[in-house]
Amino acid sequence: MEIILVRHGKAEGLRKASEDINRSLVDRGIEDIKRSMPVIKKWLQEKENIIIWSSPAARADQTARLIADDLEISEVNHFDFLWNGDFKSFTKQLKSVPDNTQLFVVGHEPYLSKWSRKFSEDELNFRKGMMAGYEVIQVEPLSATLKWTQKPRPSKTELNEKSKPELKVSEIKAILHEIISDLEEMLISQDDATDDMEFIHQIRVRIRHLKSIFSMIKGYLNSEDYRIYQDKLSVMARKFSYLRELDVVIDQWEALRKSNQYIQQESVLSRVLWDERENERLSVREYISGKEMLYGLKDISEWISGWSEEPNDDSRLSRNAVNKYEEWIRAIDNGLKTIDMNELSEIHALRLLIKKARYVQVRIKYFSNHKKWSASKLKDKQNDLGKLCDILNNVSLIRNLNSFEDRDSLEFEKGYLLGYQEFEKQMLVERHSEK
Repeated sequence: MEIILVRHGKAEGLRKASEDINRSLVDRGIEDIKRSMPVIKKWLQEKENIIIWSSPAARADQTARLIADDLEISEVNHFDFLWNGDFKSFTKQLKSVPDNTQLFVVGHEPYLSKWSRKFSEDELNFRKGMMAGYEVIQVEPLSATLKWTQKPRPSKTELNEKSKPELKVSEIKAILHEIISDLEEMLISQDDATDDMEFIHQIRVRIRHLKSIFSMIKGYLNSEDYRIYQDKLSVMARKFSYLRELDVVIDQWEALRKSNQYIQQESVLSRVLWDERENERLSVREYISGKEMLYGLKDISEWISGWSEEPNDDSRLSRNAVNKYEEWIRAIDNGLKTIDMNELSEIHALRLLIKKARYVQVRIKYFSNHKKWSASKLKDKQNDLGKLCDILNNVSLIRNLNSFEDRDSLEFEKGYLLGYQEFEKQMLVERHSEK
């Protein structure tokens, strides 16, 4: 079996439709899907059965029907789990699909990226209109190997622009608007998804994408505007920070419990952590429901729309962006040589710098083929430093947890987790020292 994940094509804005689920594809979205199909056909096996599943959202259904029409498939099946991201329901339905099937799954972000990581361990950023093919190894539990990806082909205008040796203000504006559109879509259509750890993570990642690109072009922007809108994004990111920190600790503790028979099954620490998470989740949900973040994103989008696009603006932006990116790379090289692996502030600063460089590579093709630091290499370094940052950050979080019940058991479990984290820290520090 082969699964082909498809993100719907580019759709009309949130404010043009009565409800998010009713948003339709724009002409560019239709064109992107149609232009991708000749390439997709080359990946398909002629003798195998083709089935198409789609989210019930209008933009996903239209994308699915464009694919169906091109492949001469008469039926498109709609499932709510492709709208709400219910992975368990998806895998349950998958059991009914014959082995000799090529299954198109048309859905939304952040769930496509999340599902890709779950069953293949490949981290993909699904742009609108992007498709990715996976060869299924086993259905239960679902495991698959990424075989190919297909991003929307650029228009003739874009091809002409990309042949020029500098970044364009219009290109950066389009990328930033796409990220904001993704965030708006997540906040409006999934405002009850705060139970999902990945949902919280993906919101924070997209905010950081915006902050990273702004930071790279800081020299091009008005300094006061830059400060105002970076501060807005920082406030947004902080609203989700504690919930994400709790999720990291919960993941670590539950994994440790499963692997160690000496930790009691009825864990006081687990209960305290989940109670703390629920309180924070309700706070985050209230923040999302209050629309404050949506209004902030709208302000940022309007600011971006007002950027000048004269030829001299392109040159100025390109010059500032390239210089800043190379400055980051030099700082990363130097930081990896001189970092004190016991100093949280140094680790955190270097990790943020690596994240910036990686997020820019992921979003802006101009920087994606760096001769020394590819996105995958940056990700490896980010993950190594991230584990250490998480351990050092978690210490204060764990120590501050309290309960009026069974304090002795709680303190024992806290000590156990802190001891394990100290062991992990030493292993990471030693591994860095050997490199």
